[in-house]
Amino acid sequence: GALGATKLLRPFSDIIDSLELKDPFVRNWIDLLAFLLAGVKSNGILSAEMVYMFAEWYKPGCSLEYPLRGSGALVNALVRGIEKFGGRLSLRSRGKDSS
Repeated sequence: GALGATKLLRPFSDIIDSLELKDPFVRNWIDLLAFLLAGVKSNGILSAEMVYMFAEWYKPGCSLEYPLRGSGALVNALVRGIEKFGGRLSLRSRGKDSS
């Protein structure tokens, strides 16, 4: 019922624990999926997000996609865009005071 909906606001690991899933492979796989979605393990992601994504992942024809050459390719593309328009990216440097 409606009170059960509050469980969706709890960490997904609570659902896994309630199902008594003990297999290390399955638990690690679930942690991996949570990390791919939110950068955290299953104890740091809302159940609502994981439940929604499980429903999406198992639709016919669904696939999980990643950028060619990894996530670093996204960073490189952003830097190219900044430089293309005369911008500059400076690492480990102090920003200019705007006051």
